[in-house]
Amino acid sequence: MKHLLKKVILTTLLVSSILPSMAQEQPKRNTLGIKAGYVINHFDYEDASIKAGLKNSFIAGMFGRQYLTDKLYIQAGINYTTVCGDASIDTSVYLKDAKIIINDAIYQAMTEYQQYAGLAPYLSNVLINQLGLGTLKTELKVNSINIPIMLGYQFTKDEVVFGLQGGVAADIFASHKTTLKGSFANILGCETVDFDLNKIHIGAQLGLSIEVKHWIFDISGYYGLSKLFKGNGLKIHQDEMTTHFKPYITNILNKIVNQYSSSIPELQDLDITDAELDAITEEFYRTLSDMDTGDLTKAHRYCFMFTVGYKL
Repeated sequence: MKHLLKKVILTTLLVSSILPSMAQEQPKRNTLGIKAGYVINHFDYEDASIKAGLKNSFIAGMFGRQYLTDKLYIQAGINYTTVCGDASIDTSVYLKDAKIIINDAIYQAMTEYQQYAGLAPYLSNVLINQLGLGTLKTELKVNSINIPIMLGYQFTKDEVVFGLQGGVAADIFASHKTTLKGSFANILGCETVDFDLNKIHIGAQLGLSIEVKHWIFDISGYYGLSKLFKGNGLKIHQDEMTTHFKPYITNILNKIVNQYSSSIPELQDLDITDAELDAITEEFYRTLSDMDTGDLTKAHRYCFMFTVGYKL
């Protein structure tokens, strides 16, 4: 939050420092315009086990302004923007039973090899350590159509015109991509985890408008009023996971065999079939799918936007 406030203060000071040199004439009335700018996004998950940082994106579009009086106006627009967010989920909260489940899965996979049954707990413990279960890190990028409707009021008619505007904005999520980061990306594949997004998101917006000649500088804050996610918030794609998880498990088991076969010669004959690997994969998939991430549905998005507009 400190970094966010620093960016807001620095941007405000920068805009304020360049305005006096540009001031020459009054703003025009009832105009169309274009704008583009910079957005600082943050997701608030309201869950201590889920962390999120600041993500930068952009916004670009056009607006129309209709004056009701000399000082009061309505402004509407349509913009293209990217909504970015991330989540770092402490899986120790949700995957408490992962070790037990994988222990059981490996044990069941090895039951037909009676001479190895006693090794199952040991192998599964090594496997768990190799998996490195820790923090599940995801990044989300949403392509969105943003439609704000604002009521504005101008405080002066001087060469530099200050105004305050507020209203609501709707974001229509056109498409999105979720990328898995860190060790889980290697284990499960980058596209295994996905956010279960609502298609339309509504928020409240409040900002300061500063006008000089044809130029408009906006600094505004946005707070999401509707839920970002539905269901449990996260989805696990089994096909993507299976593609990456089975070879990963096979590779680890081969390393274990090579490492310990000299002291345990029987391991050289160990052969876990595809069906048994499927059983292990299925158990791990079920564990991830059952993660209690219902709190994600309480998540809200808020952001700060810094835009420069030009009245046509």
